Amino acid sequence: MTGRDQTHMIGTPTILVLGGYGETGRRIARLLLAHTDAHVVVAGRRMSRASAACDELNREFVGLRARPRYGDAKDVYTLTAGLSGVDLVVVASTTAEYAARVAEAAMAAGADYLDCHFDPRVGPAIQALDGRARELNHCLITQAGLFPGLPGVLVRALAGATGRIERSRVAMAVSYRVTRPEPVVEVVQMARNPQGDVLRDGQWRKAGWRDTEVFDFGGAFGRRRCYPLEMLEMREAASLFGLREGGLYIGGVNWFVDGVAFPLVMALASTGRGAMVKPLARLLAWGANTFTTTKPGVVVLAEGDGAWIRIEQADPHELGAMAVTACVRQWLGGRLRRPGVLLAGLAADPAAMLEDLATFGADVRSSGPSASPASARSPSTPPA
Repeated sequence: MTGRDQTHMIGTPTILVLGGYGETGRRIARLLLAHTDAHVVVAGRRMSRASAACDELNREFVGLRARPRYGDAKDVYTLTAGLSGVDLVVVASTTAEYAARVAEAAMAAGADYLDCHFDPRVGPAIQALDGRARELNHCLITQAGLFPGLPGVLVRALAGATGRIERSRVAMAVSYRVTRPEPVVEVVQMARNPQGDVLRDGQWRKAGWRDTEVFDFGGAFGRRRCYPLEMLEMREAASLFGLREGGLYIGGVNWFVDGVAFPLVMALASTGRGAMVKPLARLLAWGANTFTTTKPGVVVLAEGDGAWIRIEQADPHELGAMAVTACVRQWLGGRLRRPGVLLAGLAADPAAMLEDLATFGADVRSSGPSASPASARSPSTPPA
């Protein structure tokens, strides 16, 4: 396979969603059918669940555009064969350790690639394939979800036409019930190497507990103390736009998860004992489901240089799926279909992204001199 013309696509595109019957994947599949003309392949290791998901989608949308297919990220040979006839592979499965393998299989089958992994190891692993992707004229888009994905887009939206911003912070508060164990297992695995950093006076440094910040998310979430994270797109955005102060933060879940469960997870997960992963994941899930009193939802708040952008959605998984679908729409339109590796937060068009999120049903509001044009879609009222 020698690649293909990236400037246009002949006929109706086919998009395969790996993990397409999971929490995020089935939402992505539905949004793609609702907001594009693509055919959608729902793929995973359990054909019965993939078939059931397609039956449901085909009852909702005319044209029988959804069909099931077997796909296992662990098995490169059957995966490559399963990608035959696909134009884009969207990875919504919790298989971060196999990201590079899936991207290589996509290129071998003649397809482009997009993932929404939040594991920080994925970016460098995909970046290592940049030369090969350019050689084959394929596009590999990585970290195109909620966190990471949206933070870089929001910083760029705040930078506006000037392309400069001195100070920018992005924070997320989330409340949800855990219905499937896989995402929690991934959190526990990441806790083995906890990382966070903050930007002060133009220099990045490792963050500690003293670097927590209080954000007012407004509504039911109110004021919450948030903890610093480390994400590649924030470092890259700081370099591109001349940031002097900034960081990426995530709010606490509830008193039990924040004060008991997660400290225990970090202490025990760092010992490297793989046998502890599933019990710790069950503890986190139980704590989130038992002690969270805020109704399910998510708020992403970006502040910088006198401007702010606030995005709220009642379903965290839905907002992640919205962000992925918005990126896919830009890929379909050619904006994100360039040979090589693209970090979604730094490559996606901010105005188009925010407009799509509002169209899909998210509450997108903004204010200030760098506010996105998408703010015109909803009232510009303060987040508090």
